[in-house]
Amino acid sequence: MLKTFFFGITLVPINCILLISRPTNVRSCMRTFSTNCESRVTNPLKASVDYDGSMCNRIDTHYIFLVHGWMGNNLEMSYISKALKDSITKMQELNAPKNRIVVHSTIKNDGRTADGIARGGERLAEEIQQFIVDDVKKRSEECNDCDTKDVTISIVGNSLGGLYARYCLSKLSNHLSFTKGISSGEGNKNNIHKIVLHSNIFVSTATPHLGVSSHTYITLPRSIERGVAYAIGDTGKDLFRFPPIGGENSNDLIFEMGTNYKTFLEPLSAFRKRILYANAFCTDFQVPTNTAAFLCTHSSYQHHIQSGSSPNYIVATLTTDSNEKILNENPSGNDQILAMSTKLDALGWTKVITDVRDLIPIPTFPNPFSSSSRVKFDKIVKESKSLESKRLSSILNRSDRKVFPLGHTVLIANSKNSLYSKLNSNGKPVMDRLANSLISDVLNDWGVK
Repeated sequence: MLKTFFFGITLVPINCILLISRPTNVRSCMRTFSTNCESRVTNPLKASVDYDGSMCNRIDTHYIFLVHGWMGNNLEMSYISKALKDSITKMQELNAPKNRIVVHSTIKNDGRTADGIARGGERLAEEIQQFIVDDVKKRSEECNDCDTKDVTISIVGNSLGGLYARYCLSKLSNHLSFTKGISSGEGNKNNIHKIVLHSNIFVSTATPHLGVSSHTYITLPRSIERGVAYAIGDTGKDLFRFPPIGGENSNDLIFEMGTNYKTFLEPLSAFRKRILYANAFCTDFQVPTNTAAFLCTHSSYQHHIQSGSSPNYIVATLTTDSNEKILNENPSGNDQILAMSTKLDALGWTKVITDVRDLIPIPTFPNPFSSSSRVKFDKIVKESKSLESKRLSSILNRSDRKVFPLGHTVLIANSKNSLYSKLNSNGKPVMDRLANSLISDVLNDWGVK
């Protein structure tokens, strides 16, 4: 009961079509990482590509990995899979590019989301590496004289899946290899095939980047948070930011992931673009606005407001500037939320703030004692080119309507079963927008227009 009450059933993506991978045998995807696939985790993921003019060495495959979260199953993010498939099909019909886009819905954390962020992130890294090696190995016959393949990876992590993905980057190698069969009489000359991974686009949707301690929908005393965390298991302890007992590090994992540059933030900085989607106006029970968009009531970090027309469910698109000086500084002071918020903002993000109040299937009721939060925000946007994090936090966490906070599942058009599919169907336009922009971003600057 506690698990469902505080986190609900969130995300997951598995039935992908066309160029989208859908495992038909779960056991086949749970095998141990092959010993002839090398993994060097000391090399951070790289964002740049050096072309050598070889047709074999050009980037022709872009991988997109969809990562589910707490108690995820293989249906919850099926609409995202469909939206990506439709966008890929449309792009192919219009441009017919030679680049492949392969979307894989990860499954190694299915039914295994209670044992902590680290274990889930490690399984995810293993699955991503094994999937890429298997796919490249299968296609290697098409280019027998090529011993190096360059590919890109993009990740969409939903809710807890976004934290899995961020941890995974600390374990993911940017160089993989596999051994191809020995040719008699020719020795081992061309039998080692290398794969170079280049970081492309990172996306999170309703991910609790700052954890959920002090970020629950209803404020809880620390003693209650402890009880809930321990009832949920190791993942609960991580999310509520309880350091491991007897561990070498006195800091909790969420804080380490939000401030440790070399281990966690540098691999994330390698991505060409970082995007997040966050629900505003008290619509997300599981992951409120501040932790989803790492806003902080004490932070003065500037968020630039992007101009242009947007559908009504988009409140604003905000960007933060990267700042290497902040990233390389050691966190100081006692305000850990401020330290994490500032460091994450310093990576440089595009933040898409959504208003799903009109998409929630249960009617909302006006609050006669409150002015329109959306009208107020729109007025501020027209008068300002940028807003501080603390100002955004103040505005986006109020609502002039009494609303059932079901935005967490509506945002991703959660389709875990037929009832969920109907209840959350109004969120489909949000995912259509995400899919179209993601495919465009994945191909942008890689020689595809």
